[in-house]
Amino acid sequence: MMIVIKTSGGFAGLGGPEKSLATDSLAAGQRQAVCDAFAPEVLEKLQAMPGTRNIGADRYSYEITIVGDGDERRTFTLPEAVLPPQMLDMIDDM
Repeated sequence: MMIVIKTSGGFAGLGGPEKSLATDSLAAGQRQAVCDAFAPEVLEKLQAMPGTRNIGADRYSYEITIVGDGDERRTFTLPEAVLPPQMLDMIDDM
């Protein structure tokens, strides 16, 4: 699985650099944690949560694209407010 993340918003609306991660490059335990956190079913639930609009100054919005084994792509746009802290930490570590 490949995870591609684009950010927008933040201070002055500058966003941040695009990040990508091929999960097969991770150690087994870390790979499982990342795959579980960024599973399309999890991202769908986060996207459906109330408060999916970015309310507040300088908040980030994340466009997360998951590329599966057959090059199938699923893209989710999520505001910072709905992402769990451990997921934000994983994004920061990419």
